[in-house]
Parts: sequence; C-alpha cells; structure tokens
Amino acid sequence: MTRSSIRPAVLALSLALGAGAAHAAAPAQEFIKGVDISTVQALEDKGITFSDGGKTGDLLAILKAHGVNYVRLRVWNRPTESGGYNDRAKLLKLAPRVKAAGLKLLVDFHYSDFWADPGKQVKPAAWRGLSGMKLQQAVYDYTKDVLTGLKAVNAYPDMVQIGNEINSGMLLPDGAVANFDGLAGLLKAGVKAVRDTTPVGPRTKVMLHLAEGGDNSVFVHFFDQVKARGIDYDVIGLSYYPYWHGTFGQLKANLNDLAKRYGRELVVAETAYPYTLANGDASAGNIAGQEQTDTVGLPASVANQKLVVQTVLNTVASVPGGLGLGAFYWEPAWLPGVGWKTGETNSWENQAMFDFKGAALDSLDAFRFTPSSVGTASPVAVLAPAPVMVAKGATPILPAQVNVLYNEGTIKSMLVQWSAVSTTTPGAATVPGTGAGLPQKAALTVNVTAPVPTQTNLVQNPGFEDDLAHWTLGGTDAGKIDGKAGNAHGGAKAFNYWYGTPFAYTLTQKLTGLKDGTYTLRAWASGVGGDTKAALTAQGAGGAQSTPITNTGWNVWKPYAVENITVTGGTLTIGFDVAALGAIWGFFDDVELVPVAGK
Repeated sequence: MTRSSIRPAVLALSLALGAGAAHAAAPAQEFIKGVDISTVQALEDKGITFSDGGKTGDLLAILKAHGVNYVRLRVWNRPTESGGYNDRAKLLKLAPRVKAAGLKLLVDFHYSDFWADPGKQVKPAAWRGLSGMKLQQAVYDYTKDVLTGLKAVNAYPDMVQIGNEINSGMLLPDGAVANFDGLAGLLKAGVKAVRDTTPVGPRTKVMLHLAEGGDNSVFVHFFDQVKARGIDYDVIGLSYYPYWHGTFGQLKANLNDLAKRYGRELVVAETAYPYTLANGDASAGNIAGQEQTDTVGLPASVANQKLVVQTVLNTVASVPGGLGLGAFYWEPAWLPGVGWKTGETNSWENQAMFDFKGAALDSLDAFRFTPSSVGTASPVAVLAPAPVMVAKGATPILPAQVNVLYNEGTIKSMLVQWSAVSTTTPGAATVPGTGAGLPQKAALTVNVTAPVPTQTNLVQNPGFEDDLAHWTLGGTDAGKIDGKAGNAHGGAKAFNYWYGTPFAYTLTQKLTGLKDGTYTLRAWASGVGGDTKAALTAQGAGGAQSTPITNTGWNVWKPYAVENITVTGGTLTIGFDVAALGAIWGFFDDVELVPVAGK
C-alpha cells in the first residue's frame, strides 16, 4: 500500500487537536434502505446469476428496483483464506459499480485479514509486530490508502465504518476495550484518515459499530467511554439479529435511549431473518434454524422475512428527533456455491432474499418502505409462544397470554383462548388461539411425548433460569447470567463469562445427600475459544476429575461429560474452572448430574 509521509508525532498531535472538536449535525438525508452484498464478486465469478420476475439481470439493478438505496461493502487487509475477495483491489472494482447504479456506499473496515466480530478481532499478519503509535500509524495509512484509491475511481464512500462489531475492541490485544485508551487511539487514527481524505462536498459520516443491538448496557458502557475520550464520530451502528440480540422491543428501547444520551444518528448496520429452514448446499446446517425462529416466535417464511425487515426499518424510523437513519440487511444475495472461506459451504443461504436459484423473493419489496408509509403504531403479528411439552395423557399448561408485535417494534401481551388439545397420541400438534385485539390467530406447538424412563437430574438450577441460585462464583467476578434466549442452549438463560483483563474463576455447586455410587456429569458450553484453562469439574471424596472444554465459536454449543464419578459420603462439588486473557468470553448451560444405572 502507499505509505503516507505523515510521522507518528504529527499524527499524535493531530489526533489530540481533533479530540475535542464539537460534533456538527449532518444534514437530513434519504432514509437508508441498505444491503451488504460483499460476497457478490465471488458469487459472480462462480457463474451464479440473479433474476427478477423470470428475467436475469444485474444484482444492483434488481435491488434498486425494489427500493434499495445504499450498499455496504467490507474490506479485509490481505484475505488469503477467502481467495483474495474483499481486499482493497476487489473493493476498488466493486465500489464504482455501486456508484454507477445510483446507490450510496458504506465501506466497512474490519482491520483484519478475515472476519472480525465480537469474538474475533485479530491483527492482520502485516501488523502483528506493531503496537502503540506504530499501530495507529498503520491504521491511518491503510485507511487513507483505501479511501484515496476509492476517490481516484470516483467511488468515495458516503459513510465509513471504523471497525466491525467492536464490542471487545479491535486489533487485539492493543485495542481491547480493557485498554480503552489504546482503542481510542486506533479509532481516532481511522477517523482522521476519513476526515483527511473526504472530498469537498457533503460530509462523509463515520460509524462506530457494535453487535448485540438489543442490549442497552453494552452500548452505554462502550459509548460513555467513547464520549469521555472525545472520539470524533457521527453514527452509532448496531447489529440486530432478532434470534440472537433480544426482542424488537429491546432494540427499540436501546435505539431511543442512545438517541437521548448521545444525540448521534443511529443505523442498524446488520439484520437478517430466514425465509426457509431448507438447506441449499451440503453444509451440516444453517446458522438460523428452527431453534432460532422459535426464539423469535415467527416461523421461517418469505412473508415473515419481509415482516422482520419492515419492522426493523420502521423501528429505526421511529427514533425520536429524526436520528434513526435506516438499516442494512446483511448479505441478501449470498447463495449456495460460495462459503465462509475458500472450500467451505455457506450456512447463510436460507437468509438470502433470493431463492437458492437466484430468483428474487417477494420479501425484497420490504425495501419499498418509506418512513411515512406505515402510519401510526399497529399490531402486525402474534409471536408464537415457546413450544409446550406434555406427557401422553397429561393435561398441558398453556400460556394465558401471547406477545403481539407492533409495526414500530413495540411488543404487548394480550389474553388468548386456546382450542382444545388432545394428548392421547404422541407427536406435535399446532393449537390455534384467539383473543380480542389479536391481529391474527395465535399458534402454539404442543409436543406430546410417549412415556420413557427418565433419570432425575440432581443439579439444582441446572439451566441458570433462577439466575445464580445454588451456584457459587469464586475468583474474578467475571460472570453473569445472560437473559437473551438466543444465547442459551436451552430455556431462556445461560451463564456468560467475560472480563476485560486476564481473569480466573470457578463456578461451583455443592451437592449433598447423594446416594453412594457412580455418576455422570454433563454440561453444554460455547464461546469464542482461546481460554488458558476451561474445564468441567467434579470434586468428591474420591478425588478430583475434570474434562477440558474447547470453545470454537458463538452459539457453537458442544456437550462435555465427566464419566464414572465415584461418590462416597454423599457429597460432590461440581462446576467449571476457567482462566483466560482479557476479552475472552463463553457460555455454560444445562448442567446435569445423573446416577449410572447398575453402579
């Protein structure tokens, strides 16, 4: 890349002078109805085409015809794992196409050679030996080089994202949130490169982007520190996937609070929803499946995909003071044939807004939305309650109320009357429900189970549904109960650990009154990985036993077990033993201790 002649000392002075600059409100603009199509070049090189109404056409033209007005493109430093796609050279070829189509452009700097997200913020290989001012200089030079290249091809972006889902920081460990001064220096370097290269005319907006768009505490903690350090930015970006990041109501509350606290513009930078549960390639499964749609209460369908997009757009448009700028749908054109990395399959294709053969779905018309087209708040969907399980012949306990989604993100509970349900035959049945004010019939799945031998789980509060009752957290106070069902293995809650600096803790439960014998301990875990130590443990009179835990990704749940535990004297302490560097995180759920039959 082209290196700037500016020296670190000069850069430091410039950053210090700009830190206290007053934020100027940007002029009003067209409401953003955006899409991220960063994979399109790889798809086109595979010969994949797109069609609308039976006619093959250019993807950008099809999107624009359905109301899309903005495109988001990511850029990686040296992405060898993706075959070079999404690097600077590829961006400089794709960005002019976006501009030529009459669409605005958001460029998303990951500052990594591959995917950057809350659990993975890895320095690009070329920068691994850099720290402090040298790393800030690299951020400035690289950002300036890319933007100068875009300017040269008449495709300078209308908005620039400094980092992608930087909940844990970026360019770790130097830019970890635990070292927020270090992170601030990196962010200021990137922002300065934008300000230094922006052409004369409308001000290019700078976005700072976090995931977990329904969690207000995450955003307040982060942006309070941004404010305290005088970081220059224009837009708060949020990722909001309704099956991971809380309810629409939580998104709405977070957006409204952020607008009031910080007075900055707001954009949902990523959202998506499945239109089918089918799999379009040979992958083992899709990221969003039955479990995820059950969490939201909206079955996978083209109509519900459109409803989710419209609801997100209208929720953002409803932010007070006109600070809601719009939203971007993440990868609506990512079809089977191109994977997460070269040689892998795609597990996102059921969330595209084109079918597996590239034909546009009716859900694309969600982008015909305008902020004035919906009108006053009105109910749009009855969210399906969590499925009810009942033994054959037993009487099920059905919920007395259902949640109703309104078109601007509000969720209200309403009374419901369910039709009679028979439990004489094992299997799943859909039970309809009605009630005054419901916009449509409610639907509840009742799973009737055949009698089977069961083992009593001897762990108290095994799924953390009663918070930390019966559990003891020792060492670093690095854990809390996460109440977002999309992050849990089962039920509505899970134990979540994270700490900004190196930490070590134990989470234990002491069981007494056990019968002497042999037992098996089981639990589920997921997380970013990289723990110095993580183990499922059992400690009794017979000694200590453990099984190592290896986390490999967000919501990649894996079972672990400690077998052949000998209990004598009726007492056993079970739990987890974890140590890690700062910003490492994970989840535990559904702990089970059962006796081994015949032992």
